[in-house]
Amino acid sequence: MNPTTALAYCQDKCSPPGSALHYATVFLPAPERLFWLGLFALHHELRSACIKQLNEGITRVKLGWWNNALRGTLNSGNPHPVMLALGPEFLQGFGADFWAHAIETVAHGCEPTRHNTLAGWEKALARELGPWLAVVAQQYGLDSTQTQSLLGFWTQSSKLAQVLALAKHLDAHFQPIPIEYLERHEITAQALSSREHTANTTALFTELHAHTLAAAQQAWRQCCPRTRRVGRPLRVLFRIKAHEARLHQAQWKLLSEQYRVSPLRKFMLAWLCYGLGR
Repeated sequence: MNPTTALAYCQDKCSPPGSALHYATVFLPAPERLFWLGLFALHHELRSACIKQLNEGITRVKLGWWNNALRGTLNSGNPHPVMLALGPEFLQGFGADFWAHAIETVAHGCEPTRHNTLAGWEKALARELGPWLAVVAQQYGLDSTQTQSLLGFWTQSSKLAQVLALAKHLDAHFQPIPIEYLERHEITAQALSSREHTANTTALFTELHAHTLAAAQQAWRQCCPRTRRVGRPLRVLFRIKAHEARLHQAQWKLLSEQYRVSPLRKFMLAWLCYGLGR
């Protein structure tokens, strides 16, 4: 299997034309694009193994297969496209314990979790992103300070993405917003599940948006120029989500609607990030 086939597979899994990830990586050199799409495709494969199987035994078999593949204990002359995208030798270099932890982290992230505080929510997101950022750090040679600064930004971006996808999460009987925020704005769990849009929910989403945007921008400013260059795909994803949030600001009907950013706008945001460094 050649890299072109691996790239096509990863695109099909996580980066179809018009998607945010497509535009987040479209300006990258071919090897870097293959790496990033392979990284997201690997996460997609592991997550799919956890949430799409009706039988727990099948889930264990699939995750066991991935664990063996990532550790390099499968005798296969035809590696999985995702393995080829990232490089089997590169992945095996992380060791068995790393991949066991990464798979466990993905599985835990698929379980609905109730967050009591904002700090707890951010800690959970950072824990889920940790293994993937470690792969990025190894690929680009980031030191611990650079890695932590990029993790701070990625955590805030993921937090914004969860808020914007709240309507979809409610369909799956999950809501990520911390209890302390709900109590502060006098919003009950029943009100959320009933998708009641009130002045209180508007105030809640306004506060969450302002805090997340400010925290993300501060985290990005703390990244050095080299870290920003490495993190450009993550920056584009954040800029697209930030634009989507602005579309909601008039009414904040996040309990029932998720707006879509046009392909042209995604392209322009990506061009601004790569061309002008914004």
